[in-house]
Amino acid sequence: MELINKNSRRSSVRLSRDTYELIFNLITSTLQEKGEITVNQLLDYTLQDNAIKVKGDLGWLLLQVKQDLEARGIIKVKLGIGTQRIQKIKLVKWKFKAALSELKAMKLSAN
Repeated sequence: MELINKNSRRSSVRLSRDTYELIFNLITSTLQEKGEITVNQLLDYTLQDNAIKVKGDLGWLLLQVKQDLEARGIIKVKLGIGTQRIQKIKLVKWKFKAALSELKAMKLSAN
């Protein structure tokens, strides 16, 4: 699956559908449970789960899928004011529901 990046100067990233779905579910379930959180908190919450097994760096994968979800409008990222420029992210619920339906349809068509 090719990820979308709103910064078009970068080359696109390709992930397997299974890896994308795993990371998609990690990010969206964390945001559903916690509400608006910082990117650092998202990394902390998901990296603490030792049961997650992926090929590669989980932190890097999380950030790549986060950028894809932002480009698709599924999550909204607000950049904090000040010198730290902390990113806060939250789920855009109606876009999330549409994306979830699309993922399910892709999974059914693959079978």
